[in-house]
Amino acid sequence: MILLSLLLAAAAVQDAPTPSEIHNFHDWVVTCDNGLRCQAVSLVPEETRAAEPSEAQEEEDFPWERYAILRLERGPEADAPLDIVILDFEGTPARLVQYGRPLEGISFTPVAEGEWRLQAADLPGFIDRLYVEKMVVQDAGGRRLGELAVHGAHGALLYMDERQGRLHTATSYIRPGNRPASVIPPAPARPVVTVAPRTDERPLAIPAAQIDAVRRSNGCLASEIGGPEEARTFALGNGRTLILLSCGAGAYNYNSVPLIAWRDGRDIRIEEGRLDVPPQEGVDETPRYYLTNAEWDPDRRMIHEYAKGRGLGDCGVRSSYAWTGEIFRLVEQEEMSECRGTFFYLTTWRAEVR
Repeated sequence: MILLSLLLAAAAVQDAPTPSEIHNFHDWVVTCDNGLRCQAVSLVPEETRAAEPSEAQEEEDFPWERYAILRLERGPEADAPLDIVILDFEGTPARLVQYGRPLEGISFTPVAEGEWRLQAADLPGFIDRLYVEKMVVQDAGGRRLGELAVHGAHGALLYMDERQGRLHTATSYIRPGNRPASVIPPAPARPVVTVAPRTDERPLAIPAAQIDAVRRSNGCLASEIGGPEEARTFALGNGRTLILLSCGAGAYNYNSVPLIAWRDGRDIRIEEGRLDVPPQEGVDETPRYYLTNAEWDPDRRMIHEYAKGRGLGDCGVRSSYAWTGEIFRLVEQEEMSECRGTFFYLTTWRAEVR
């Protein structure tokens, strides 16, 4: 069985997806995903951040409450605009203030609940101001809605321009030049994932004794690693049942091992569910897949997982795996590498789902 697991794991990771890396520039993080769509967001400044809110701390003095988020996003196309959004505050923004003076030519339009697109009449001039001194978001009455950290924004924009091939072209805001926009390479093709159709089948009724045996063989006994002992089952279609077998839990993360069950005559067979990402090393040193806070989405035919970096939820990894009928393939991954008060996660992997 161990040899079979190793062979299946090797086959699954042969063409494994490679999510992009997140890079940190002072009070900003940035990445460009596998389709070269780039995103960057501001963080709570390092010198003001607190580990966790204190009961004795006034809410308005807690950095997570004071700071809003400034998000920059740009597609890979040569003519793609730079999208600028502010979020994570309460109220309606009317102006930005820096060095005690309102910035001219700035306007806002709502794009989603709690999110506002920023337009600048002089965009290069606005970007020049994204340097060191923070900006303050105010409403029409002058009330402070949030602060925006800007130190590192230029480094993040420079990284975006370099990854998308914009340097020394008129499309670069940090290092513009005379190179024609035609030198900007096209976006790389993203993988295509065909999802298995929905099913009206019911999941198999698996005997408790068989679940117990599978739990022991996977090293998932609560007496050994903690956590509850449960096995959630979901119909995948074509006679297959997904089992999310609990396998340990912490303060805010709950692990599951994905298994596939099917009927073979009068017997029910169970084997490890396969994903197209590298497996982890289990407690018994056997390569095995673990999903964190996993949920099955029957409409989209996907497993969604969310591994929190800490209970506050301002860092971690969110992933979605689509069932193809044979394997669960990664179709989207979002990450936040820094636990610094920013709740917008950057996309590091995307596939086209069909």
